Amino acid sequence: PSDQQYRPAGRPTPLENVNYFVIQGAHDADVSLFMGDRQYNRVRFTDDQYWFKTSLYTYRSNHGQFNTVWGDNDWGQPMGLMLNRKTLLSGEEQRTIAKVYFTAFLETTLRADSSYMPLFRDYRVAADWLPEDIYINRFTDSTFQVVCNYEEDVDVTSTTMEGAKISADNLGVWKEADLRTRVSRSTKQDHVVHLGWRGFEDEAEETEETEEKSPPIYMVQLPEDAGDILGLSSESFLVFDLSDADDKVPDPDAEEDDENEDDAENEENNQENQTKDVNNNEDEAESEKDEEEKEQKKKEPIEITLELVTDEGLSVRLPLSRFRSLPPVTKSRFSKIPNEGEIYGKAYEPTLQTFEIPLKAFVAENPEFDPQRLRTIRFIFGQGREGVVILDNLGFSR
Repeated sequence: PSDQQYRPAGRPTPLENVNYFVIQGAHDADVSLFMGDRQYNRVRFTDDQYWFKTSLYTYRSNHGQFNTVWGDNDWGQPMGLMLNRKTLLSGEEQRTIAKVYFTAFLETTLRADSSYMPLFRDYRVAADWLPEDIYINRFTDSTFQVVCNYEEDVDVTSTTMEGAKISADNLGVWKEADLRTRVSRSTKQDHVVHLGWRGFEDEAEETEETEEKSPPIYMVQLPEDAGDILGLSSESFLVFDLSDADDKVPDPDAEEDDENEDDAENEENNQENQTKDVNNNEDEAESEKDEEEKEQKKKEPIEITLELVTDEGLSVRLPLSRFRSLPPVTKSRFSKIPNEGEIYGKAYEPTLQTFEIPLKAFVAENPEFDPQRLRTIRFIFGQGREGVVILDNLGFSR
């Protein structure tokens, strides 16, 4: 999809009280930015009926192969000869994704068949139906009650929910900003929080304070009556959107550069990395893709622990990976052109993944844990490598 090519009364298109599904290929060489994310964020649920919105980001899909007409040439001829087609799923595979999701969405929306709902909440339930690929999906329904969506003001300690507050310890990055696309000056018109840390274990070894030093933590403190306001129970889900930012934690001793200069330098470095040892030969482009995939597999996954604390001080910790892993950084090479960064910007566009964490899992871990008395949500970082993540839309659903 594109966005804002049609602006009724000069405004972005609003959608209210409808079901919404959007799909995007990470190798879409025509509409390379996931503009459907903007519309996803603008969909609102305001009545008492049940609605949902969902998105699917599929790594090796392009623009034209969800149908049988446009094909794998997103540029047309003769420029299409420069496209990197070896990365792509086949047309049949890509249309399989479309058939599964379009059919499920229409059955759910037009025939009220709720049996397909798990597919939208978690693509893994349909893994046997889908071609092998990297998938990222988002899901929000009308039962969702927001605690933090980072749209309210410029204060990083404030929350959307009245009476709640945010704090943090030992973070190297803690900033709220508009989520950017591949192109640094283009955004998804969605404010998020960036959280970064330097790697707790390594830093602890260097300072010989392993037992004393606290890990990097991001904390959301709920108001005293949160259990009643949010209707918390063992049937509730803690919900949030998360993505690897593919960024580095800045050196605290280094002089801070101007943001625009920083962006320019990052883009220049990105282009240099993309173009290194690359020419217009298809075999070399494929070789580079293979090497990139190998490097991605070697990279340690980001490790995050969730800790929920009641008003009595009872805490339960569970690793995020118990529920699902943070999606890998999916870098796209659209063409065999060495300097394609001048066309597309960065090779990676952060795309949020929805995590739905059942509170009953914490009850199972410790039967004394009472979701009704939940007061603090903690994200504990730094058990492995350093990293920066993007967090958005934290709240609860049923």
